[in-house]
Order: sequence, then C-alpha cells, then structure tokens
Amino acid sequence: MSTQSAALTRTYYALESFCENMGDKIVPYLPDLVEKLVVMIANSPTVHGKELAISALGAVSNAAEDAIVPFLGQVMEHLKVYLTAPDSADGIRLKTISIDTLSVFARKIGKETFSPMAAECVQLGIANLNNADDPDMRRCIYSLFGAISSTCPEALYPVLDGIVKRMFESLDSTEGMTTEYKDSSVMRFDLDDSVEEGQGEESDDEDEVLGDYENIEGITVENGYLEEKGDTLTSLCELADNMGTHFVPYYEETFGHGLKLVDYTAPLVRRGSILCMTHVCNALHKVITQHNFQDETAMLPKLLSVCVPLVFDVVRSDKDREIVCCALECTNEMLKELKAAMISDEEYLDALIELVRDVLQHKTASQKDSEDDSFCEDVEDDSELTTVLVDFAGSILPSLATAMGGVKFTPYFKMFLPLIIPRKDVTAVRGV
Repeated sequence: MSTQSAALTRTYYALESFCENMGDKIVPYLPDLVEKLVVMIANSPTVHGKELAISALGAVSNAAEDAIVPFLGQVMEHLKVYLTAPDSADGIRLKTISIDTLSVFARKIGKETFSPMAAECVQLGIANLNNADDPDMRRCIYSLFGAISSTCPEALYPVLDGIVKRMFESLDSTEGMTTEYKDSSVMRFDLDDSVEEGQGEESDDEDEVLGDYENIEGITVENGYLEEKGDTLTSLCELADNMGTHFVPYYEETFGHGLKLVDYTAPLVRRGSILCMTHVCNALHKVITQHNFQDETAMLPKLLSVCVPLVFDVVRSDKDREIVCCALECTNEMLKELKAAMISDEEYLDALIELVRDVLQHKTASQKDSEDDSFCEDVEDDSELTTVLVDFAGSILPSLATAMGGVKFTPYFKMFLPLIIPRKDVTAVRGV
C-alpha cells in the first residue's frame, strides 16, 4: 500500500469513527458530506478510493438514519452503477461494498421509504448470490437479506427457502480450508477439493489413510471464509427473529447448524453459533406465544435441553472472555424472553444460580490466572473485559427475579447481595 493510499485509508477511518460517535448530530453536516462522498465515488482514480467513499456513505447513513432519505436518490444513482457492474475483480470489490451500504439503507431509512425498493433489492441479492464465488460477496448478500427481514420481511416470503438453504451450504462448506502437515515434504491440499474427489470412494488401505491423518499438523482457514460463516450465522439470527411463522420449517435445522460450529476454533464463528442457537429458542418462543403456533413436536423443550446446558458450559469453561460475555448476554436475553419457561426445570435454575455466583466470585476458566495468557494480549483490554463479564453476570439477576417472582427470588437475593455490593456497603444497608 502506497503512502498516499495509507493516508487516504486513515482519513476515511477517522471519518467513519466520527460518524459513529456523532450519531444523529451528524445531520447538519449531511449536505456537504454526501456531496463530497458522491464526488469521490464518481471521480476517484482508484478502486480503493471508491471503496472507501462507499463505505463512508454507509457509516454516514447509519448515523443519520432516516435523515439520509432526502439524499437517497442522489446516492442510489451512483451505487446502481456498481450494484449492476460486471463481475471483474474490481467490479466484485465495488459491488460487495455497495451491497453492504445498501444493507444500511434497508435497516435505517424506514419501512415506508424502503418498501418500494425491497423487491428489487431481494432480486439483486439472489441474482448475485447465484454467481457468487467470493466469500465476502456472499457474506454481504446474506447481511442484505437479514436487513430486509428487519424492515420488509414480506419481500422475502417467496424466496426464503432458497436463501436459507444457500446459507446452510455456506456453513457446511469446507471451502478455503487447507491442511498443514508435520512433514513438510507432504504436499498441501485444499480440503474442499479432496472432499469432492473422495465422495463415494473407499480407501483400499485404511492404515495408509490413518497415517495421513496422523501426519496432519492442523487445518488453516482463510479469513474471508471465517467471516462468511460468522456473518451467515448472524444473518440467520435476524431471519429467525423477523420472519415469524414463515421460519418455523427452518428453526430446528438452523439450531443444528449452530450446534455443529460451537467448538469451532475461530472465536467469530463460536460467537455466531451461540447467538444462532439462543436466537432460535427465543424466536420459537415468540412464535408460540404471539402467533399461536402449536408446538406439537415439543420442539422448544427439545432445543432448550441442548442449548441451556451448553451455553452454561461455555460460560464456565471457555477461556475467551469475549465469548463468555456473549454467552452471558445470550443467557440474559433468553431469560427475559422465556422467563419461567427457561428455569421450569429445577436443574436449570440451580445451575444458573451456581453459574452466576461463580462468575461473581471469579471462579470460571476465563477469570482464573493461567500460565497461558494468549487470550489476553492487552492487559488493559483484559481488565475491562473482566469488569464487563461480571456486569453481564450481575445483569442476569433482575431478569431472574422477574422470571421467578419476587417472593421466590428473595432467598437468592440475600445470598447474592454480599457478592454484588462491597462488604462495608452491605453493613451500611443493614444498619439503615
């Protein structure tokens, strides 16, 4: 990257950070900002410059929300050039970032403004998905569908089956995976190719096959494919949340795909799997309670019997504190949505009480001192995460009180009080 290109990147990064921090206070600056960015999109001599300007438009729109609507026609006129561009290397880059920015519009400009565009955006996504070999392109298309579901879910009804199946294919794919061997003389191979070539064939020499596996040092996955899996899981969460009864045929299979990836080595994918499973449980409960869906196969209890112990185990045993924070937050969201249904089993209630207490007492794996501090590269960030983790655990208590009822929760409140208030403050409270 040239010095000039690096400086341009830093400038746009600063602009996006500024927009994020300003929020709707950015609105007075919109005319000048949009005008400058549109000029850059049209006239920048480099693809990188155009990418940065389009991305900045997304950040501006995210901050301004529906205040961007008066400029939408002007912006879309330029974006359509890249949304419909041929799939050359440069064209794919610009199309991908344009689809990403289109997703921001879908989320932020409001149903009334976006509805006339919804069907066209769905068709645009499907047309590009059918030919998408690039993981970043697929990831952004899935995000677009998730964004559309939050504003105009009805636009996805006719094509939902095909979209969900393509998402499942992305989660199952071994594309981008490469084996690394202990013996450097052994040829590296692409795992996806080997799977395709080996379909339907059986090895004549089982010992030889086992020897090959023993020689494997590990498997690497390109970042683009990891991000695709992580964002695909997030987009499935949005579809589960927003599509109501139309997503009922996919709840169980979506949960299963999340479950398969819960032990994935990449934190981004593990986090997505936890979100996916808990969102499915919450969404299914909403469908049952708000849409009178008859859960004749007892799908929800079956999913909860897997999800609840698993998420609790993540909190207790995972060493990545960001993952643990995610699991605690998801636990709280499930408790808020399911209330008594989540803790109707006495075993789950006892496990949750013990889990929160252990977090507050710094007894989980991610809180214990370890010789291996590879998951805590920055001491300051690690200290902040420790505080956040305890805060997430403490925030479960009000939700638990609501789910149990005040009278039943009172004995537990007395037990937790010394853990959430310093001892001297507890003494002061007792003296009042």
